Amino acid sequence: MNFFRDFAASFSYQMQLDILDILPFVIVLSNVWKIHSSAGISRHFVGFTCASAALSLITSRNVRGCFIAFTKFFLTLILYCSIKFKFPLKSDKFRDPKWTFLIIPVSLVLSLFAFPREGLKSYLSTVGHWFNAFAVACQVTVTKQSRRITLLSGYFVVFIICKYCTIYLMVNRAFNTSGSEMWYAFLCGATSMVLSIDLLYFAYYAKQRIDDFELPSGQFTDFN
Repeated sequence: MNFFRDFAASFSYQMQLDILDILPFVIVLSNVWKIHSSAGISRHFVGFTCASAALSLITSRNVRGCFIAFTKFFLTLILYCSIKFKFPLKSDKFRDPKWTFLIIPVSLVLSLFAFPREGLKSYLSTVGHWFNAFAVACQVTVTKQSRRITLLSGYFVVFIICKYCTIYLMVNRAFNTSGSEMWYAFLCGATSMVLSIDLLYFAYYAKQRIDDFELPSGQFTDFN
């Protein structure tokens, strides 16, 4: 009986971490397909995401990690092909972008649940997921408003701060671990940094070459 109780408790905790890991990714997938531009930025963005998932797959140390990484890789590969070969991948379900910010309270609550079980050290690591979640929400906002973006946009500044915190936590974890866990943390930090640079380029290009963008009408809307 104790075995099943311990297994259920462990599974519940792992589910929390899995949701923290996969939720920002799902939100990115549900929004990035809308970013079609003549500059091909969306292809680069999704390509980096796909590469990040592939690195996670290579460095995963258990079946659960491999399954999540493979799911990410497979979905991003479909998304990349849909953008590269111009076949439609649309849904009215994600037309309103405001729901993306639900990721912030959900991620915060899940990270709070991790605190009493694993202590302060694990909680600080889990907060890294929350920083990433906030950054993703801002990232979606920035890309959706690319016609009006400036490099000093409030969302953009928050995105950079959150991404810096995420990268710092990952690099710090890499220096305090060894073996495959060290490499996994280092690769996560590196791919996160690459994605940040990609979005910086996207924002700069959108600001400099605004007339060259071929964006479908109605896709990029203001927040009311």
